[in-house]
Amino acid sequence: MKKKKSGLVNLFAALGMLLGVIGLIMSFLPVRMFAIFPAVAALLLGAIAYFIANKQQAKKTFAIAVLAISVASLLIALFSEMIFSSEVEEDLQFEEVIESSTEEAEEDIMEALEDIDLEGEMIEEEISEEELEDEIIEEN
Repeated sequence: MKKKKSGLVNLFAALGMLLGVIGLIMSFLPVRMFAIFPAVAALLLGAIAYFIANKQQAKKTFAIAVLAISVASLLIALFSEMIFSSEVEEDLQFEEVIESSTEEAEEDIMEALEDIDLEGEMIEEEISEEELEDEIIEEN
């Protein structure tokens, strides 16, 4: 039995293909998380096209191609998002470590400066860096 062409199947498959290709392209761009939306829509349209083709005993190849492209774009978007989000998390943790070590170093310096006696007076925390540099230069 020869399978017939169905206009409704082609419509849903063409829309699904368009959204699948958009999702596939977006999955390689920095907006990869948004690629999930057209990929899911393409997956739904491809599934609808497949079920209509199955019901009408029409050709299913276009609907299967849409399903394949939409699944590929969905998987690529999800996996790349998981990979890059962990790298961003590591960068944020690194920045937190740098910030905390900088704060600790500043506290240590302030404690050390409090112990130094310049011109018979203890240095207060309110002394600006310029005043401190000027006093050190004058001492030398």
